[in-house]
Amino acid sequence: DRKDGLFGPRGLAFAPNGDLFVTDTGNGRVVVYNQDGTFLREFGTKGVTAGQLDEPGGIALNAHGSRLYLPRSKNTRVA
Repeated sequence: DRKDGLFGPRGLAFAPNGDLFVTDTGNGRVVVYNQDGTFLREFGTKGVTAGQLDEPGGIALNAHGSRLYLPRSKNTRVA
């Protein structure tokens, strides 16, 4: 695992304000950058229990950017 960078980025989604959400598959998290590519925040931890992400792949935001959908391929559910 590499916490200093992305390890297997797989999915991308843009928020209405231009922020970029990236699934970091190898680290089990989502990383958020602004329009300039500046790191804003990250969330999620690697795992299989509620609230954790096991190899997140795809990602989608609703039209308002208020809900984030993460298909969890290894957990066969959507977070």
